[in-house]
Amino acid sequence: MKYAFWLITLLFFTAPDSFAAPMEVESRLTATGRGDRAFLERLENALAQTEKRIRAIFGMDAAGRAVVVRSQENFDLTLSDADASSGRGKTHILLINSEVVQNYSAADLQIACARGLYLMVWPKFRKPYSTDNVLVERLYVEGMTAYAAELLYPKAQFWTCAGLYGNEGKGLYKQYLPLEKSLAEEVQRTLAAGAARHADDRLVSRQRTGSTACLIPAGAFLSFRIIKTFEKDMDPKMIQLMDFNEFRERLPAGLEKLRQGFKQAKYTSPIRGRKTQ
Repeated sequence: MKYAFWLITLLFFTAPDSFAAPMEVESRLTATGRGDRAFLERLENALAQTEKRIRAIFGMDAAGRAVVVRSQENFDLTLSDADASSGRGKTHILLINSEVVQNYSAADLQIACARGLYLMVWPKFRKPYSTDNVLVERLYVEGMTAYAAELLYPKAQFWTCAGLYGNEGKGLYKQYLPLEKSLAEEVQRTLAAGAARHADDRLVSRQRTGSTACLIPAGAFLSFRIIKTFEKDMDPKMIQLMDFNEFRERLPAGLEKLRQGFKQAKYTSPIRGRKTQ
């Protein structure tokens, strides 16, 4: 019954494909050279492809507004601060940083768009929530963002869906895996002690790879792997509809699976039509 309500809500608020307006892309780049034009074309194609996949797989309208800027700040795609907490019916603005994104490969750009559009689209189809537990909330947002990217682009590498790209992302994931059991245990202790009001930056910080100050972004991988432990008991579509309160209830069991040593089950997904790795 719990999922039936969310499925009805999803269908009620979803516009038919024939009425879905494409995402508006506004460029605030000062230069208009051939390189900028080629980048904008690649970006618009990636956004359009991702919108199409969101509608085809989940029946959700991903229409919105994207603004391309050139910034030295440490982000690729993010919701603007002014629109991050806006409610259903209001326009979310997805900021896209050309300084970072223009160097992404075609595959990485698709994943970046999937992650960005997740932040814009999915909150409209979930109950609002409030929490003072920063650690649990960040694990939820990070994990669900990566999981959405994997569902939209099932052939993408695990570290790419977590927002880390290329060989550097692969290397960071290899460094993370031997630490997973101890990290899961550390989070268990933190939650048991009730000390998660302020999240541990070592676990949840989002530093762009390539920076000399970048450490292993354990939170990005740990969050995603927690979500993957749910696949044994839940259909992927039900996982993607999961709200914060249900995630919080399932989190202890997920952490315990990681602490004991978790190997992703190999099964054919009803969404992806492939075996997970």
